Amino acid sequence: MGICKFIPVNNESWVVNNDTIYFRKYGLIPVLKKIDGIYFVSLDRRVTKQVIKMIQKLEESNQEFLLCDRLSISEKHIYREDLPRIINNYLMAIGDDVFFKFITKTEFDYINNLTNFLEKFKGYEIFKNRYDYLKENHFHKTWMDWYTRKEYWNVKNEEIRDYFSIFERQVKLNIFFS
Repeated sequence: MGICKFIPVNNESWVVNNDTIYFRKYGLIPVLKKIDGIYFVSLDRRVTKQVIKMIQKLEESNQEFLLCDRLSISEKHIYREDLPRIINNYLMAIGDDVFFKFITKTEFDYINNLTNFLEKFKGYEIFKNRYDYLKENHFHKTWMDWYTRKEYWNVKNEEIRDYFSIFERQVKLNIFFS
């Protein structure tokens, strides 16, 4: 049975090939793959709703998994060079409105999943660097429209900006108490 038991809905949109579950949308988009004995779910914004369904299915079956980006899921191993891209993907997923609602409104422990990833791959320093960069240059960045004399935020949702402001502290606490 293997990886097939994690398909959220049995229809022709889900395809299994070589220990990878794909979702068919414009082409085959990898959603779940077993890499080095660990299940990885791709945080691909093209199929956010299907990724959420996959995460819920894995949570229901009490299967441990980590998240990754859409490039890493097609590789055979997770390398040290991939960590900045994967951690960046973890952080940028918070900015997606649909995924942010999923993180905050359900019982999925996103912070615990990230800290498990950071501990497994020893990537806290990379996380700290990416967090500081994104906080300053994306989530809390404003720009001025001089014609209308208004200031605009890169991330319009204030709830997301507030959540991102305390995100690093929550990750540190989770690492400390785990």
